[in-house]
Amino acid sequence: MKTVIFCGPTLSHPEAGRIMHAVCLPPVKQGDVVSAFYRFRPQVIGIIDGMTYPEVSVWHKDILFALERGVAVYGAGAVGAVRAVELEKAGMVGIGAVYRKLKEMEVFAEDEVLSECAESKEGWIRLSEPLVNLRATFESARDRGVIRQDECAGLITAAGEVFFRERTLEAIFERASRKGLGADVIQRIADYSRDHYVDVQKQDAIALLHAIKNLPASSIPPEDDRRDQGPESYILHVLKHHDRDVEHDGAAFPLYSLAACAVLNHPEAEELAKKARDRLLLSYLSSLLGVRVSEEDADREALEFRKKHGLADDAEFSDWLAGNDLLPEDFRNLMKDNARIRKLYDWSSLLPTRKQSTKMILDELRLRNQYREYAQLTADMEKMADSNEAAFIDGWRNANMGDLIRDHAAWNHNPWHERFMNTMALAGVTPENIKAALVKAKMLREKQIFLVADTMTALERAENPSEHESR
Repeated sequence: MKTVIFCGPTLSHPEAGRIMHAVCLPPVKQGDVVSAFYRFRPQVIGIIDGMTYPEVSVWHKDILFALERGVAVYGAGAVGAVRAVELEKAGMVGIGAVYRKLKEMEVFAEDEVLSECAESKEGWIRLSEPLVNLRATFESARDRGVIRQDECAGLITAAGEVFFRERTLEAIFERASRKGLGADVIQRIADYSRDHYVDVQKQDAIALLHAIKNLPASSIPPEDDRRDQGPESYILHVLKHHDRDVEHDGAAFPLYSLAACAVLNHPEAEELAKKARDRLLLSYLSSLLGVRVSEEDADREALEFRKKHGLADDAEFSDWLAGNDLLPEDFRNLMKDNARIRKLYDWSSLLPTRKQSTKMILDELRLRNQYREYAQLTADMEKMADSNEAAFIDGWRNANMGDLIRDHAAWNHNPWHERFMNTMALAGVTPENIKAALVKAKMLREKQIFLVADTMTALERAENPSEHESR
């Protein structure tokens, strides 16, 4: 059973791994479920923790995408419990006490299950406390006679008045003290919380993993249950073809970074951008005119494409699909789109939306069989920036855009630098994305220059050892 779990800090990845075998990913955010579907092809997805501002919380459409394609989706603990209540009728399954409290409206505010978190060397950690855990801890102290009922109620009220990102025990005790709670009571509850903290969310997370682990074989969706859901909504299009993360050569990056890299470095960037724009316009036009293609049309298009690029062998074709981050149904849709475009003889004056241009750029690379080349280059640039984060940030803040463009054009012998920003606009690449790509490309060039110089020095020393020894 292929399983993906989004967790941390409620349950660490090592803790999850001791319960069951699964791909454990960081707290979920917008686009991560769609990305996980493409990268890992899971039969089951478990959602426990999720990111909040400044990240965009996981969309309902993310989860619906997986559910509609036969993936079983479970939620518990934190964001997972919230989404499970909201999407229960769509098929998402909720697990645990937090889910039940939300469903039965014993917990009224979503922020009661949220906490501020951050990634550390040890994994994801909490920087604030979720109110559902604090409520359970304070009530446990009340039940054991550590505090009275009125003191418990006062602590819960004080905790609810603190913004969830700042909801630490220290902040709560300070607010409770200002409301008149005695120092002796605060000391008792502080000691109790340290030694007897009730982590309801963690209990629910563990219950979720055991529930998935013990699923009967009859309830596990088959691996090949991946139905074509027809036309894509705009939101789903963005999730699949713009925001989705892919992985090449050990580096994970969103598809829009690959599009920016390709437009920046492709020797025919202007033509690439125009062709991508034209495909988008033709797609709009075909929809407006109601152009239809048959399965036979798509078959002929696919056969011609595979012959053109030497992909007659099914194993080679499967490798091509994986290298181009496409599922078989996505390739089928690309071939249908190509067959539909072949039937059109007019052009549209409609302008593309920025995020939809990403897919058209990448499809143009795929049709030219150049996708993997630029995916590798993107991976090299991303790894360079990740390994020299301070230099990248400094370049981003201080480098002049015009200088970056001229330097890059000179390095690649491109005469089109005067039309650079126009080409970027045609491709739907934002100035922020293209500046980041320019800085990364400059860092990679400088590394290449250093390696060449170092190699030439080594060769020179090898050829004239006595001369270098005398120096």
